[in-house]
Formats: sequence, C-alpha cells, structure tokens
Amino acid sequence: MQKNIGKTTSNGEHTRSVPFEELYWSELRDKKFAEGFLEASLEEAGEPRLFPLALQDIIKANGGFSTVARKVGMQREALYRAVSLKTTPKIHVVLAILKALDLHITIPPFQAAKPRRKPALIGSKPRAKRVVRQTA
Repeated sequence: MQKNIGKTTSNGEHTRSVPFEELYWSELRDKKFAEGFLEASLEEAGEPRLFPLALQDIIKANGGFSTVARKVGMQREALYRAVSLKTTPKIHVVLAILKALDLHITIPPFQAAKPRRKPALIGSKPRAKRVVRQTA
C-alpha cells in the first residue's frame, strides 16, 4: 500500500508525490529525455562507464533486454554482454540499439588528454646529449 506522501496545501489537502523509481523509468521511456540522458553521459569524458550504464537503464525502461534484443536481432545474453561494464560497447551494436529504440543522439567532440611526461627515475642522472661534430 502506497503512503500519501507530499506537501499539505493551504486548504489541508495532501498532494500526491510520485516515487523516484516510478518517475525515473517513465522519464527514460520518453524519447527526448532518453536522448538527452545518453548525450549527457557522453559529455562526461572523465567517466567512460556512464554511457553503458545509461544505455542499460534505457533498455530496461523500454521493455527490458529480451524485448530490445528481439528488436535489434540478437540474443539477450549477447545484448547483456555488449552493454556490460566488462566490455566496451561496439559502435555497430550501439547504433543497432539506438535504431531499434528510435533514438538519435549527437556525440560531442572529446577533448584530447594532454600527454603525460614519463616520470624520471629516482636517483637517475640525466643522460648527456650526443653531440655530432661536422668536419669541414
């Protein structure tokens, strides 16, 4: 039984609140929200695991892995593996999932990470540069 939780209005009536889980899954079924959700997960360049997690939740909200796997034309277990955190999703599988769910996203440009310099070994001396002398 659901409790009536929410604010009390000025006339003493309660406004009904919606549980977070119910709202979350219903929002992910909305096409525009799901597209924005995926794009936001891609913008977080520092955390590459967000995109597969976002894709998993959108799959769950849109009928589950069995339903989406059927639409994509692959086995349910293969779809699980394709979007798991243990692997990097292949682009052709991601595109097939997006097509099956009729989602269109824009991939933002990634900032290239600055190359790191190799740390100097402790106690090592810098090597002398080799000088090549030219004779005239």
